[in-house]
Amino acid sequence: MVPLRRVPLLTADKDISLEQTAISDDGHLSAPPARSRARIAFEETRIGQSTAGDEAAGSRPPADDIGLLETHHSESPRGDKPMPRLADSGDELRMKALIKGKLFRGRSAPIKIGRFTVLDRLGEGGMGVVYTAYDDKLDRKVAVKVLRGEATREDDTSRQRLMREAQAMARLSHPNIVTVHEVGDYEDQVFVAMEFVRGMSLDAWMRRRERSWREVLAVFVQAGRGLQAAHAAGIIHRDFKPHNVLVGDDGAVKVLDFGLARAAGYADSDELAITAKRSESAGHALMVPLTQTGAIMGTPAYMAPEQHEGRPASAASDQFAFCISLYEGVYKRHPFSTDSLASLIGDAILGRVAPPPAGAKVPARIFRALQRGLSVAVDRRFASMAELLAELERDPEARRRRLFASTAFAGFVGVAGFGAAALQQPAAAAPICSGAADELAAVWSGERSEAVRSAMSATGVPYAADTWSKVQPQLEAYASAWIAMRGEACATHASGHQSDHLFDLRTACLDQRRAGFAGLVDTLASADAEVMEKAMQAVSTLPPIERCGDVAALTADVVPPDDARARVRVQAVRETLARAAVQEHAGRYHAGLATIAAVSEEAQAIDYPPLRGELMLREGSLQMEAGDFSAADASFGQALWTALAADDARTAAQAASKRMFLRAARMNQPAEALRDLELAQALHVRVRDDVELSAEFENNLGAVYMMAGDYAAARQHMLAAVAARTAAGRHDTVLNAYTYNNLGFLAAFLGNATDAANYYGSALPLGERLLGPGHPTVHVVRGNLGAALQLKNHLSEGTSLLQATVAALGEAQATATPPYAAARTRLGFIALKLRDLPRAHAELTAGRAAFTAIDPDETSAREAIYGLGDEAAARASFADAQAIYEGIVDRVERRFGADHPEALLARMRFGEMWLEYADRPLAALPQFDRVAATCSDAAPETAVLCGDAARMTADAKLRLGLVAEASDPLQRALALYERIQGESSPEIVATLRLLGEAALAQGRRDEAVSHLRRAAALALADFDPDHPDLARTQFSLAKALAADPAAAAEARALADAALAIYKGRGEAFAPEIRAIEGWQSTHSP
Repeated sequence: MVPLRRVPLLTADKDISLEQTAISDDGHLSAPPARSRARIAFEETRIGQSTAGDEAAGSRPPADDIGLLETHHSESPRGDKPMPRLADSGDELRMKALIKGKLFRGRSAPIKIGRFTVLDRLGEGGMGVVYTAYDDKLDRKVAVKVLRGEATREDDTSRQRLMREAQAMARLSHPNIVTVHEVGDYEDQVFVAMEFVRGMSLDAWMRRRERSWREVLAVFVQAGRGLQAAHAAGIIHRDFKPHNVLVGDDGAVKVLDFGLARAAGYADSDELAITAKRSESAGHALMVPLTQTGAIMGTPAYMAPEQHEGRPASAASDQFAFCISLYEGVYKRHPFSTDSLASLIGDAILGRVAPPPAGAKVPARIFRALQRGLSVAVDRRFASMAELLAELERDPEARRRRLFASTAFAGFVGVAGFGAAALQQPAAAAPICSGAADELAAVWSGERSEAVRSAMSATGVPYAADTWSKVQPQLEAYASAWIAMRGEACATHASGHQSDHLFDLRTACLDQRRAGFAGLVDTLASADAEVMEKAMQAVSTLPPIERCGDVAALTADVVPPDDARARVRVQAVRETLARAAVQEHAGRYHAGLATIAAVSEEAQAIDYPPLRGELMLREGSLQMEAGDFSAADASFGQALWTALAADDARTAAQAASKRMFLRAARMNQPAEALRDLELAQALHVRVRDDVELSAEFENNLGAVYMMAGDYAAARQHMLAAVAARTAAGRHDTVLNAYTYNNLGFLAAFLGNATDAANYYGSALPLGERLLGPGHPTVHVVRGNLGAALQLKNHLSEGTSLLQATVAALGEAQATATPPYAAARTRLGFIALKLRDLPRAHAELTAGRAAFTAIDPDETSAREAIYGLGDEAAARASFADAQAIYEGIVDRVERRFGADHPEALLARMRFGEMWLEYADRPLAALPQFDRVAATCSDAAPETAVLCGDAARMTADAKLRLGLVAEASDPLQRALALYERIQGESSPEIVATLRLLGEAALAQGRRDEAVSHLRRAAALALADFDPDHPDLARTQFSLAKALAADPAAAAEARALADAALAIYKGRGEAFAPEIRAIEGWQSTHSP
């Protein structure tokens, strides 16, 4: 008979096939201990990481499918698009080639710049010409800018510097910066291949229609974040202006064309001297009207005084240019005189900033911020873009309005003689507190909603529409909750029911929620396949709005700084940290680290230790997810001790919890992790009212104990995580789906297929409901459940789930993924169980190929290779089967050592092949003996292996006629199985059946009937009604009952039932059919 198939667990060095991975409560993952033995083929559940391979599926986009920015070029007389023209217009050979290509299109070779095929010319600027091009290697459309020859051939130093700086930009990834894909040489010229995005320049966007100052400010703040990220990477733009900012059709805002940027420390003092035409004298150039000469219309209008004077530019120079641009945007005029270049430079150098135009509705605070950013002295400007942006986003007028409402209403009550109850009437405060929706409009609106939907759809992932249908209502609900809470906070304060201090705390909390929400919307509006996979996790982990109304929680937090200016700076950093958190949950770990880096210096400069603890906590979490475990460990340690010193229990508790998880699950140091246990528990007692923190801690403790080998404690803590959320009315969450998956993993790890199926059965509907049936994580869980059901001998349901996984992943062209490979492999074992050898060979071969596509050295494919060895033995190709298994055993023993559990597992599988498929018990016994002599039944993770060795040794001896030697090992096996698996499992059924058959062979009929009745009852309750193992158990019981005349009818009925099962399975079970029919012929009534 075909045995139950079990699968080895993935080791820490990823040598073993069919990975099973635990997930921490916040989506973190852990591989199980290397010494362990798994029982079920469950796949790596790497939440947030694509399982669809590195390249997106789909056909090449048409050339006009996307646009980079609004460009203007003349049409030819015939109306054709202009011919591509390279930057060096003096190169006659290339120009002739292009003309020839236009005249003889059918035969001309495509024009190539590096590996990029030129499609068309977008336009040109001062530095060079931009082309649309196609990247054949990565199947995408790009924009390629070829810098003019005179800009790149003046001297080697300038050229090399330009290359270095462009390469620096290529290493910078940020949602508000146009991505640079590649930098290279093209015929003595430098080219830069960039992200290709449909949209228009910011100046064109502002001209398209009348924009409110709030709209303009919201766009500029996003552009400012791009500058902030560049500055954090040591890169200065040096030519910031509205034309160098792209507003995408999806609402994304990106700074582009760092064509004059210089990495900090490389700037030449004379590099940005006045840009008048070289043929004109300086004096004449200074008198040229700006409206007449294009040569000086651009950069000088946005240059800082130090640049006009030939001094090196810095981040402060970018800030100056940003403030000029924003001034233009909100006031519709330049802050300096533009009558001539001389007047422009004079105003800039002397600091003569024009006052706001009469009637301007822009708040005075905006002008004050711009005026400071336009200071002549660098040290009088804002210390960083982060500080400038914080000031621009701050809205003190809102508080003044609320204070006015409170005072005015109190006065009204005094005059009119109203009683105290009148203070509770909301009508007076409502008009003052009705602007929350407008405040959030720049973050979430119909336009932004459509941008997110469009971006998700553009990723091309098959579950995009489903994900959007689940994300959109949650985003709408979050926005509504924020607006309601903002209005309620205002009204409560205006009515005098809440102090200024508490109102400030609520406002700061809501501002941080808004910043995180804005960061999430920005991330989703530029979604790729990786973000799509983690979109629901990112949405579900947005911090709850209701905490901003929890007085006890707000006042329990650390006290904010006394100094008002410090509070503003702290709030600005915290809002940035909220954005970094969103980037982490969306899977953009390196972008999150760049966001942290942009405010790290500012956080250190502020004399407020709790903020440093918060920053280091977020940095450590991002470092852990990015794979830099040593750095993460150091960051968590610094966060922990900094927070403890500042009496910040929340941050300290999180840091302790995350460091424990990191050390156990990622660094494989569970003993080191448990050193923090008492400290972490004490800290979490202080924050026990925070449900999510408590649940995360319990789940992470479960992972720690699992890695430490205390599986009972691991299960207890994981269940506590589910219970905590459920008690708070939050059972239906993505995080609970992850925790159920962990519990299924743990049960599978311990060989309990029944519990594993139950837990995965809880995870699957949650995942389908919250993530959608087509989500990659749901495919993984569905495949895991299918594998658990298969091993539980529910072959029909298991097959359906596995086939659904294969079909969905095949349709998504995600066949080179672990879930697909595992599902094909498990289907192969089901086919083996049912003796469908051609189908088994096809499925196992497909599974091996899929695993090999992921892992060419075939370590991940080992389970499929085991199956192919079994299939070879089943068709009597014993030499092939032996060669396959000897190769695996040799490889595993050389890598791990002969006594390692993985080597013992390989030998166990070798013995199973000889016993079950080749029916050669003598060949099988040495393999079982080796396992039995080495394994330990003291530890849960190896006890099942010992039980298997004992059971199969007894089976082999029964086949050899050594009946007296079978009972003792079977009793040992039964005791081990019942201790680990409970009252029922396929292994328990098999052991009871063998005990019954052994007792019957020795003439102990009553004992045989007792064992076989129990086995048959368990199989009938737990197995498919047409499972071959049920038929075998029923027929064995029939033979035991036959000697008792009173039980003869029952025996015949059992034999009939077994025969019906075998006949239903077809000719593959002909030997069993003949055996039953032969028995029936001698046991007729």
